[in-house]
Amino acid sequence: MSSQYLTLSALLCIALAGPLSATQPTEQTPEANSTTVFDPYHAEIVAADGRKITAHIIGHDGKEVRLIPEHVDREYTVPLENLSLETQQAIISNCPTAFLHLDKNWDRENAHAGLDNTTINDLTHLLKQQLTMSFLSVMEFDQTWLYGDLLDQASVIYQGIHYLEPLQVVRDRLYDALEIGKSQVVITDGFPENSFRLWLFPVRAEYRYAQGYDDLEQLSGYNTLGLLVDRSEQIVAVQCIRTSQLSEIPTSHWNLFDANTVDFFGLKKKFAAQAKVRIQPTNPTGVTMNNARPRDINKTSTTVHQTQIYFNSSDGRRLSYSRMYMPDRLARIIAYNIGKNWN
Repeated sequence: MSSQYLTLSALLCIALAGPLSATQPTEQTPEANSTTVFDPYHAEIVAADGRKITAHIIGHDGKEVRLIPEHVDREYTVPLENLSLETQQAIISNCPTAFLHLDKNWDRENAHAGLDNTTINDLTHLLKQQLTMSFLSVMEFDQTWLYGDLLDQASVIYQGIHYLEPLQVVRDRLYDALEIGKSQVVITDGFPENSFRLWLFPVRAEYRYAQGYDDLEQLSGYNTLGLLVDRSEQIVAVQCIRTSQLSEIPTSHWNLFDANTVDFFGLKKKFAAQAKVRIQPTNPTGVTMNNARPRDINKTSTTVHQTQIYFNSSDGRRLSYSRMYMPDRLARIIAYNIGKNWN
Protein backbone atom coordinates (compact mmCIF):
# COMPACT_ATOMS: atom_id res chain seq x y z
CA MET A 1 0.00 0.00 0.00
CA SER A 2 1.58 3.27 -1.13
CA SER A 3 1.60 6.38 1.01
CA GLN A 4 0.34 9.70 -0.33
CA TYR A 5 1.28 13.05 1.21
CA LEU A 6 -1.70 15.39 1.48
CA THR A 7 -2.79 18.47 3.33
CA LEU A 8 -5.24 17.55 6.06
CA SER A 9 -7.97 19.55 4.31
CA ALA A 10 -7.65 17.43 1.18
CA LEU A 11 -7.54 14.25 3.28
CA LEU A 12 -10.71 15.23 5.09
CA CYS A 13 -12.46 15.82 1.79
CA ILE A 14 -11.50 12.34 0.61
CA ALA A 15 -12.31 10.61 3.89
CA LEU A 16 -15.65 12.27 4.38
CA ALA A 17 -16.57 11.82 0.70
CA GLY A 18 -18.83 14.84 0.67
CA PRO A 19 -19.43 18.10 2.54
CA LEU A 20 -17.04 18.61 5.41
CA SER A 21 -18.24 17.82 8.91
CA ALA A 22 -20.06 20.62 10.66
CA THR A 23 -18.33 19.82 13.93
CA GLN A 24 -17.42 23.01 15.75
CA PRO A 25 -13.73 23.80 16.22
CA THR A 26 -12.32 22.29 19.37
CA GLU A 27 -10.53 24.18 22.08
CA GLN A 28 -6.80 24.28 21.40
CA THR A 29 -5.86 23.29 24.94
CA PRO A 30 -5.24 19.55 25.59
CA GLU A 31 -7.40 17.89 28.22
CA ALA A 32 -5.40 17.58 31.38
CA ASN A 33 -7.23 14.65 32.98
CA SER A 34 -8.53 12.62 30.05
CA THR A 35 -8.99 8.96 30.99
CA THR A 36 -9.89 7.78 27.49
CA VAL A 37 -7.67 4.91 26.33
CA PHE A 38 -6.00 5.85 23.06
CA ASP A 39 -6.80 3.32 20.33
CA PRO A 40 -4.44 3.71 17.35
CA TYR A 41 -6.54 1.32 15.28
CA HIS A 42 -9.63 3.54 15.57
CA ALA A 43 -8.19 6.93 16.43
CA GLU A 44 -10.20 10.13 16.26
CA ILE A 45 -8.09 12.56 14.25
CA VAL A 46 -9.12 16.17 14.82
CA ALA A 47 -7.86 18.96 12.57
CA ALA A 48 -6.74 22.31 13.94
CA ASP A 49 -10.07 23.82 12.82
CA GLY A 50 -12.13 21.12 14.58
CA ARG A 51 -13.02 18.87 11.67
CA LYS A 52 -12.45 15.18 12.40
CA ILE A 53 -12.14 11.70 10.92
CA THR A 54 -11.57 8.20 12.34
CA ALA A 55 -8.41 6.48 11.13
CA HIS A 56 -6.04 3.59 11.67
CA ILE A 57 -2.60 5.00 12.54
CA ILE A 58 0.27 3.16 10.81
CA GLY A 59 3.04 5.09 12.53
CA HIS A 60 4.59 8.50 13.16
CA ASP A 61 7.96 10.17 13.71
CA GLY A 62 6.89 13.05 15.93
CA LYS A 63 6.50 15.37 12.94
CA GLU A 64 4.23 13.46 10.57
CA VAL A 65 1.66 10.73 11.08
CA ARG A 66 0.88 7.97 8.59
CA LEU A 67 -2.72 6.80 8.66
CA ILE A 68 -5.51 5.08 6.78
CA PRO A 69 -8.89 6.84 7.12
CA GLU A 70 -11.91 4.69 7.90
CA HIS A 71 -13.57 3.38 4.70
CA VAL A 72 -10.60 4.53 2.59
CA ASP A 73 -8.16 1.92 1.26
CA ARG A 74 -5.07 4.13 1.04
CA GLU A 75 -2.35 5.33 3.38
CA TYR A 76 -1.78 9.07 3.83
CA THR A 77 0.89 11.15 5.52
CA VAL A 78 -0.24 14.24 7.45
CA PRO A 79 1.93 16.82 9.29
CA LEU A 80 1.19 16.78 13.02
CA GLU A 81 1.14 20.58 13.05
CA ASN A 82 -2.10 20.44 11.02
CA LEU A 83 -3.88 18.64 13.87
CA SER A 84 -5.42 19.99 17.04
CA LEU A 85 -3.09 20.30 20.02
CA GLU A 86 -5.07 17.62 21.83
CA THR A 87 -4.65 15.17 18.94
CA GLN A 88 -0.95 15.99 18.63
CA GLN A 89 -0.40 15.32 22.32
CA ALA A 90 -2.44 12.10 22.21
CA ILE A 91 -0.37 10.74 19.32
CA ILE A 92 3.04 11.72 20.71
CA SER A 93 2.26 10.59 24.28
CA ASN A 94 0.24 7.42 23.62
CA CYS A 95 0.80 6.16 20.08
CA PRO A 96 3.69 3.86 19.13
CA THR A 97 5.90 5.09 16.32
CA ALA A 98 5.50 1.71 14.56
CA PHE A 99 3.50 -1.53 14.76
CA LEU A 100 4.34 -5.17 14.16
CA HIS A 101 3.06 -6.06 10.69
CA LEU A 102 1.78 -9.66 10.45
CA ASP A 103 -0.20 -11.44 7.75
CA LYS A 104 -3.90 -10.76 8.32
CA ASN A 105 -4.54 -14.51 8.71
CA TRP A 106 -1.40 -15.21 10.71
CA ASP A 107 -3.14 -17.24 13.44
CA ARG A 108 -5.16 -19.53 11.15
CA GLU A 109 -5.24 -23.14 12.33
CA ASN A 110 -2.19 -25.03 11.07
CA ALA A 111 -2.81 -28.25 9.12
CA HIS A 112 -0.16 -30.05 11.17
CA ALA A 113 -1.47 -28.91 14.55
CA GLY A 114 -1.97 -31.75 16.98
CA LEU A 115 0.74 -33.95 15.46
CA ASP A 116 3.91 -34.80 17.35
CA ASN A 117 6.14 -31.82 16.70
CA THR A 118 9.61 -31.56 18.23
CA THR A 119 9.98 -27.84 17.45
CA ILE A 120 6.65 -27.01 19.10
CA ASN A 121 7.75 -29.07 22.10
CA ASP A 122 11.05 -27.17 22.27
CA LEU A 123 9.34 -23.78 21.88
CA THR A 124 6.78 -24.65 24.55
CA HIS A 125 9.48 -25.71 27.00
CA LEU A 126 11.47 -22.54 26.31
CA LEU A 127 8.56 -20.09 26.48
CA LYS A 128 7.14 -21.65 29.64
CA GLN A 129 10.38 -20.77 31.38
CA GLN A 130 10.80 -17.33 29.85
CA LEU A 131 7.20 -16.20 30.24
CA THR A 132 6.48 -18.21 33.41
CA MET A 133 3.10 -19.13 32.02
CA SER A 134 0.94 -22.15 31.27
CA PHE A 135 -0.13 -23.34 27.84
CA LEU A 136 -2.98 -25.41 29.27
CA SER A 137 -5.59 -22.79 28.43
CA VAL A 138 -5.96 -20.57 25.39
CA MET A 139 -4.66 -17.08 26.08
CA GLU A 140 -6.64 -13.99 25.23
CA PHE A 141 -4.86 -12.01 22.54
CA ASP A 142 -3.68 -8.55 23.60
CA GLN A 143 -3.44 -5.91 20.87
CA THR A 144 -0.61 -4.17 22.71
CA TRP A 145 1.64 -7.09 21.74
CA LEU A 146 1.57 -5.57 18.25
CA TYR A 147 2.70 -2.17 19.52
CA GLY A 148 6.14 -0.79 18.93
CA ASP A 149 7.66 1.82 21.22
CA LEU A 150 6.75 5.39 22.04
CA LEU A 151 8.71 8.27 20.55
CA ASP A 152 12.25 8.47 22.00
CA GLN A 153 11.72 5.24 23.99
CA ALA A 154 13.09 2.67 21.51
CA SER A 155 13.70 -0.82 22.94
CA VAL A 156 17.13 -2.26 22.16
CA ILE A 157 17.13 -5.90 21.05
CA TYR A 158 20.89 -6.31 20.60
CA GLN A 159 23.94 -4.05 20.19
CA GLY A 160 22.00 -0.88 19.31
CA ILE A 161 19.48 -2.66 17.05
CA HIS A 162 16.02 -1.44 18.03
CA TYR A 163 12.70 -3.24 17.96
CA LEU A 164 10.83 -2.53 14.68
CA GLU A 165 13.79 -0.57 13.31
CA PRO A 166 13.80 -0.64 9.48
CA LEU A 167 16.10 -3.33 8.09
CA GLN A 168 17.75 -0.95 5.63
CA VAL A 169 18.69 1.47 8.42
CA VAL A 170 20.49 -1.30 10.30
CA ARG A 171 22.20 -2.59 7.16
CA ASP A 172 23.52 0.90 6.42
CA ARG A 173 24.71 1.38 10.00
CA LEU A 174 26.52 -1.98 10.04
CA TYR A 175 27.93 -1.66 6.52
CA ASP A 176 31.53 -2.06 7.69
CA ALA A 177 30.68 -5.13 9.78
CA LEU A 178 28.46 -7.18 7.47
CA GLU A 179 28.84 -8.77 4.07
CA ILE A 180 25.96 -9.07 1.59
CA GLY A 181 23.16 -11.14 3.10
CA LYS A 182 20.48 -13.49 1.88
CA SER A 183 16.96 -14.12 3.14
CA GLN A 184 14.48 -16.95 3.54
CA VAL A 185 10.84 -17.23 4.56
CA VAL A 186 10.31 -18.30 8.17
CA ILE A 187 8.20 -21.47 8.21
CA THR A 188 8.72 -22.53 11.83
CA ASP A 189 5.57 -23.99 13.40
CA GLY A 190 4.25 -21.78 16.18
CA PHE A 191 5.49 -18.55 14.56
CA PRO A 192 2.83 -16.36 12.89
CA GLU A 193 2.27 -17.80 9.42
CA ASN A 194 3.41 -15.89 6.29
CA SER A 195 4.69 -13.03 8.46
CA PHE A 196 8.48 -13.17 8.77
CA ARG A 197 11.68 -13.42 6.76
CA LEU A 198 15.11 -14.26 8.16
CA TRP A 199 18.07 -12.29 6.80
CA LEU A 200 21.48 -13.87 7.34
CA PHE A 201 24.57 -11.65 7.07
CA PRO A 202 28.12 -13.03 7.30
CA VAL A 203 30.25 -10.89 9.63
CA ARG A 204 33.36 -9.56 7.86
CA ALA A 205 36.58 -11.28 8.95
CA GLU A 206 38.50 -8.00 9.13
CA TYR A 207 35.82 -6.54 11.40
CA ARG A 208 35.96 -9.58 13.68
CA TYR A 209 39.70 -9.48 14.13
CA ALA A 210 39.71 -5.71 14.64
CA GLN A 211 36.92 -5.73 17.22
CA GLY A 212 37.66 -8.94 19.10
CA TYR A 213 37.25 -12.37 17.51
CA ASP A 214 36.65 -14.22 20.78
CA ASP A 215 34.34 -11.74 22.49
CA LEU A 216 30.93 -13.44 22.63
CA GLU A 217 29.38 -10.30 24.06
CA GLN A 218 30.08 -8.45 20.80
CA LEU A 219 28.99 -8.98 17.20
CA SER A 220 32.63 -9.63 16.30
CA GLY A 221 32.49 -12.90 18.24
CA TYR A 222 30.18 -14.48 15.65
CA ASN A 223 30.33 -15.66 12.04
CA THR A 224 26.77 -14.68 11.15
CA LEU A 225 24.16 -12.14 12.22
CA GLY A 226 20.52 -13.15 11.69
CA LEU A 227 17.80 -10.49 11.54
CA LEU A 228 14.15 -11.53 11.70
CA VAL A 229 11.89 -9.01 9.94
CA ASP A 230 8.12 -8.63 9.60
CA ARG A 231 6.09 -7.92 6.46
CA SER A 232 7.18 -4.26 6.54
CA GLU A 233 10.88 -5.25 6.84
CA GLN A 234 11.06 -4.07 10.43
CA ILE A 235 13.40 -5.97 12.74
CA VAL A 236 11.59 -8.06 15.34
CA ALA A 237 14.32 -10.40 16.67
CA VAL A 238 18.06 -11.09 16.35
CA GLN A 239 20.31 -14.14 16.41
CA CYS A 240 24.11 -14.45 16.53
CA ILE A 241 25.68 -17.66 15.18
CA ARG A 242 29.22 -18.93 15.65
CA THR A 243 30.43 -21.94 13.65
CA SER A 244 34.23 -21.71 13.94
CA GLN A 245 36.80 -21.98 16.77
CA LEU A 246 34.16 -23.45 19.05
CA SER A 247 36.37 -25.54 21.31
CA GLU A 248 37.06 -22.55 23.54
CA ILE A 249 33.36 -21.96 24.28
CA PRO A 250 32.45 -23.80 27.49
CA THR A 251 28.98 -25.23 27.99
CA SER A 252 27.13 -23.74 30.90
CA HIS A 253 25.57 -26.30 33.23
CA TRP A 254 22.87 -24.03 34.65
CA ASN A 255 19.22 -24.31 33.60
CA LEU A 256 19.86 -26.34 30.44
CA PHE A 257 17.37 -28.63 28.72
CA ASP A 258 17.84 -31.12 25.89
CA ALA A 259 16.13 -30.31 22.60
CA ASN A 260 15.97 -31.13 18.89
CA THR A 261 15.86 -27.64 17.38
CA VAL A 262 19.20 -26.03 16.57
CA ASP A 263 17.77 -22.87 14.96
CA PHE A 264 14.21 -21.68 15.58
CA PHE A 265 14.28 -18.87 13.01
CA GLY A 266 15.83 -20.94 10.21
CA LEU A 267 14.11 -24.16 11.33
CA LYS A 268 17.14 -26.42 11.63
CA LYS A 269 17.05 -29.58 13.70
CA LYS A 270 19.75 -32.03 14.72
CA PHE A 271 20.50 -34.50 11.95
CA ALA A 272 21.53 -37.52 14.04
CA ALA A 273 19.81 -39.15 16.97
CA GLN A 274 23.00 -39.10 19.03
CA ALA A 275 23.74 -35.44 18.32
CA LYS A 276 23.17 -33.13 21.26
CA VAL A 277 21.25 -29.85 21.34
CA ARG A 278 21.15 -28.07 24.67
CA ILE A 279 19.15 -24.88 25.18
CA GLN A 280 19.67 -22.38 27.98
CA PRO A 281 17.17 -19.59 28.69
CA THR A 282 19.17 -16.83 30.37
CA ASN A 283 18.24 -13.78 32.38
CA PRO A 284 16.35 -11.30 30.15
CA THR A 285 17.04 -7.61 29.82
CA GLY A 286 14.49 -4.92 30.61
CA VAL A 287 11.50 -5.32 32.92
CA THR A 288 10.04 -8.80 33.25
CA MET A 289 6.25 -8.74 32.97
CA ASN A 290 5.57 -12.40 33.89
CA ASN A 291 1.81 -12.91 33.47
CA ALA A 292 0.95 -9.22 33.40
CA ARG A 293 -1.42 -8.23 30.60
CA PRO A 294 -0.51 -4.67 29.66
CA ARG A 295 -3.38 -2.56 28.38
CA ASP A 296 -1.41 0.62 28.05
CA ILE A 297 1.62 1.19 25.82
CA ASN A 298 3.53 2.73 28.73
CA LYS A 299 3.26 -0.58 30.58
CA THR A 300 4.18 -2.82 27.64
CA SER A 301 7.15 -5.02 28.45
CA THR A 302 10.57 -4.01 27.11
CA THR A 303 12.00 -7.39 28.11
CA VAL A 304 14.23 -9.14 25.57
CA HIS A 305 14.60 -12.87 26.21
CA GLN A 306 18.07 -14.26 25.50
CA THR A 307 18.50 -17.94 24.65
CA GLN A 308 21.81 -19.78 24.20
CA ILE A 309 21.88 -22.91 22.01
CA TYR A 310 24.77 -25.40 22.06
CA PHE A 311 24.94 -27.97 19.25
CA ASN A 312 27.33 -30.94 19.47
CA SER A 313 27.84 -33.86 17.09
CA SER A 314 27.31 -37.48 18.20
CA ASP A 315 31.05 -37.74 18.96
CA GLY A 316 30.94 -34.65 21.19
CA ARG A 317 32.43 -32.07 18.81
CA ARG A 318 30.93 -28.60 19.08
CA LEU A 319 29.27 -27.73 15.74
CA SER A 320 27.70 -24.39 16.54
CA TYR A 321 26.91 -21.95 19.30
CA SER A 322 24.20 -19.30 18.96
CA ARG A 323 22.28 -16.69 20.89
CA MET A 324 18.69 -15.75 20.12
CA TYR A 325 17.28 -12.41 21.25
CA MET A 326 13.48 -12.34 21.23
CA PRO A 327 11.40 -9.38 22.52
CA ASP A 328 8.76 -10.28 25.08
CA ARG A 329 5.94 -9.02 22.84
CA LEU A 330 6.89 -11.44 20.06
CA ALA A 331 7.34 -14.30 22.53
CA ARG A 332 3.79 -13.79 23.81
CA ILE A 333 2.37 -13.79 20.28
CA ILE A 334 4.10 -17.12 19.59
CA ALA A 335 2.88 -18.52 22.92
CA TYR A 336 -0.67 -17.42 22.08
CA ASN A 337 -0.45 -19.04 18.64
CA ILE A 338 0.81 -22.33 20.10
CA GLY A 339 -1.88 -22.31 22.77
CA LYS A 340 -4.59 -21.65 20.19
CA ASN A 341 -3.51 -23.95 17.38
CA TRP A 342 -1.22 -26.65 18.77
CA ASN A 343 -2.67 -27.53 22.16
